[in-house]
Amino acid sequence: MIAAGIIAAVVFVLALSRSAGLADRKMEEIYRLSAAGEAGGMNGN
Repeated sequence: MIAAGIIAAVVFVLALSRSAGLADRKMEEIYRLSAAGEAGGMNGN
């Protein structure tokens, strides 16, 4: 029973870190796009 709890915790942590990594990558992409937009590289303003 304890092993099942440990496995569940490990799976939960892995899923959490994976989703955090995806969010981090998405934020980085948004930041890069907004930085390029502010520099006038994206929309040509």
